[in-house]
Amino acid sequence: METPDDIFKRMKAFRDKDDAGGAGAYVEATETREIRDPAFHRDLARVCEDLGLIPRAVLEYNLSLRDQPNQAAVLKRLAVIYQDQGQTEKAMRAWQQVIPLAPEDEEPIYELGLLFEQNREWESARNLYRDALERTKNPKFQKFLKEIEYQAKTQQAVESGELSPEEALLSPTEAQLIHFTTLFSGREAVYARQWVSPTGNAGYTPIHEPLTILVAKNHILGHHTIGVYQLRLDNTVNFIAFDIDIAKAALARGITDRKIWERQVKEAHSLACRLLDIAAGMELPLYLEDSGFKGRHVWLFLERPIPAKAAKRFAEGLAGQLPPPPAGVHLEIFPKQAYVPGEGLGNLIKLPLGIHRKTGRRGVFISADGQPFEHQLAYLDKMERVKKEKIFEAIQRFFGPAPSPGAEERATGAAVPAGPSIPGPELVVLKPVEEYKPDQDLQLQFLLGSCEVLNLLTRKIFEEKELTNEERNVLTYVLGHLDKGPEAVNFFLSQTVNANPSMFLKSRFQGNPMSCPKIRSRIPHITSKADCNCQFDPRLNMYPTPLLHLHGLQQPGALAGDPAKLSAVKLQQIVKEYIKIKGEMKRLQVLAEGLEKTLIEVFKQSEVQQIPTPVGTLKMLTSGEGKPNFIVEI
Repeated sequence: METPDDIFKRMKAFRDKDDAGGAGAYVEATETREIRDPAFHRDLARVCEDLGLIPRAVLEYNLSLRDQPNQAAVLKRLAVIYQDQGQTEKAMRAWQQVIPLAPEDEEPIYELGLLFEQNREWESARNLYRDALERTKNPKFQKFLKEIEYQAKTQQAVESGELSPEEALLSPTEAQLIHFTTLFSGREAVYARQWVSPTGNAGYTPIHEPLTILVAKNHILGHHTIGVYQLRLDNTVNFIAFDIDIAKAALARGITDRKIWERQVKEAHSLACRLLDIAAGMELPLYLEDSGFKGRHVWLFLERPIPAKAAKRFAEGLAGQLPPPPAGVHLEIFPKQAYVPGEGLGNLIKLPLGIHRKTGRRGVFISADGQPFEHQLAYLDKMERVKKEKIFEAIQRFFGPAPSPGAEERATGAAVPAGPSIPGPELVVLKPVEEYKPDQDLQLQFLLGSCEVLNLLTRKIFEEKELTNEERNVLTYVLGHLDKGPEAVNFFLSQTVNANPSMFLKSRFQGNPMSCPKIRSRIPHITSKADCNCQFDPRLNMYPTPLLHLHGLQQPGALAGDPAKLSAVKLQQIVKEYIKIKGEMKRLQVLAEGLEKTLIEVFKQSEVQQIPTPVGTLKMLTSGEGKPNFIVEI
């Protein structure tokens, strides 16, 4: 049986070869149950999470608990994994074990209470909050208790007519129904139907059927009320939403006092309008909905699906621009999860234009002054969808480059818990990314000009703001060997929304860079678009890798001697580069001529002699033959 040291040495060997698949296969094939070492199992579980082997990570965390029970940190990690996967029962059991081990930590109480309430286990939630109140004396738990006690009063308020009655029924066309199902499409082949019990409890039941136009029509006509599970099977989303409503701690008071209720709804509405203003300043269209019960939904629709991880990051960033919500107002973002693996469904959100079963009120889109739009479905048809590039730009604006790991330790002097100890390049950032200027890195620019694959890969970063794991590995294990490899890698990773600080490099890689055949096997969707068939000088006697392009850069005087002595391979490279440059010059010339024609018309019609800009002043002069010429003064 292999020892822990043997296993981590093998893992290091796989990492040095950039073989994540081999590392995963090795871990899956390695039996570790006989090893009695809680720290080993805990560290291996973290490695498994990094490799995406979540079931194996769960096993290793449990083996760590077997060897050393009652580890609060390990139990919390298990609870989070179960909760992210939608395994509610297991998550609740894990949180229940954490609470007595960390009595001063209120997070497990909040998380467990939320799960109890989502499952409508009111008695369990009541006991949890009562015990927490006695132990911590935190008045928040008293408010939670009051909210549970007043659950039944919500239904009574609806039946007594204290809440607004149902609005007039709508008459959707087939085209409008198709548009509705397109805008709000989520998890494939399943949606949720809202229900309310005779005692006033409410919830949703998953319906494992497609969201068809007939389902949408029945929702709009008020026959039933539906919600969607936002994350699709590939963990992407079509929309982003914010739920701003009366907090559960304040709900009880509002139900029994109409004036308090109206004030709280007004505060929720004001916060939602503030969110609209912030987004408008970034040219991002948001749409405001009266949810039909205790607050507002704010919607943003996407032109194309984007990863839920990016959508969640954007929502967190936009919500972070708001001032703290007033007392009694609560804000939630959707999506709540970055991914929902397996058969999990994740969180759902009620769709607009349907009737809230608890109040009998319809959820309608409203203006900033709180008035419903007269033609709801026509208004829906005019809603704009946001390009994914705008979302990625906003994320960069909110958060900037990924933070340097260890920054918190340097700022506070506190030690940051370490992960598994596997030798190799230390994955932290040495310098702020801003200090590195890629356009001044001669090696990098020469390489990107010579290797079309790397050129396409870096262009993808700026266009899509995201890399897959394989694309990131190619970038890292090629550029990481340059003289300024860590700076180059860290710069490009900082431009993506899915880079983790642990992926950043501190030191330059030694040894062999990734080969061209391996690159083609890892990212065929990129290499198939490029002319990935470079011929390198056989006299170099090295396996093919993009870094061989730098051999010409290392001999800047190569062309100063006898051109007849150039190798055939080198000559082919020079001709190829020359043709590419000439083609680019031709393209730019055509583009410039088109712009000049437009500018000539602008100068003539406006009768101006010059146009100042932040980068210089453009002047138009007319020659003796009447031909206009442009002069740029910097």
